[in-house]
Amino acid sequence: MKKKLFVLTFAALAIVSFISKNNSLQSKSEILNTNIEAIASPDDPTWYEMQTIILCFTQGGNYNMASVCQECGFFDPVKCKVTGELTILGVTIKGSYEKGKKYSIPWARYTCTASTGNCCLKQGLYTYNTRLA
Repeated sequence: MKKKLFVLTFAALAIVSFISKNNSLQSKSEILNTNIEAIASPDDPTWYEMQTIILCFTQGGNYNMASVCQECGFFDPVKCKVTGELTILGVTIKGSYEKGKKYSIPWARYTCTASTGNCCLKQGLYTYNTRLA
């Protein structure tokens, strides 16, 4: 009789232990899934996105915006003129030189508009990558 009681008690403890372990694993699994969902939330920026945002601001840009060309054209044709001096063996020659060909200089006016994930760096009047105003 004592043997049967001992075996039944041991079996009951084993069953209770098994059930509690499964519940513990299930609750750990639920906590893990909750953490994964929180980490993967689309509202929170990833590490890469944070680095992109910081880089944009350190360059003086506006994040979640893009540079858009509003209008462009050419300045009136100009002639190339060089003024200066040249010294060779102690002899200095001063003067200016004007080349006969006329050049058109392109210009473009940029503004920032909303654009997710982009960085607006150009804003104002430019010729190529040189800001004029």
